[in-house]
Amino acid sequence: MSQETDYLKMVGERIRLIRKELQITQQKLEEDTGLNPPTVQRLENGKGGTIPALITILNYFHKKGYNLKWFILDNNSNELKKYNSLVDFQIDKIELKEATQSLEEQIHEVKKHINKINRIINKIT
Repeated sequence: MSQETDYLKMVGERIRLIRKELQITQQKLEEDTGLNPPTVQRLENGKGGTIPALITILNYFHKKGYNLKWFILDNNSNELKKYNSLVDFQIDKIELKEATQSLEEQIHEVKKHINKINRIINKIT
């Protein structure tokens, strides 16, 4: 087997795993994504399929909260299979807090400069 064939088979196995985890048939996945039969079967078996079909399926799973990196990386052991919306929310909250703190620090610096300018103006007048 070639490296490309091995890769397609790996991605196909992951598609099958998630499809079964969601308890949907190949036919249901094709109906939900608008793909023609037997597109899902070919992709799951690593027997080909088009790039647009693969992207369509990955997008379908992504909308259900699955991490696209988990599907496509050779070594996905450091990747979450499915995003936890609470975790994502907490990360967003932390990033927002950090951005807010940075902005508050910048505002504080600007206020210091304004006070300094006001003192200089007061000395002059």
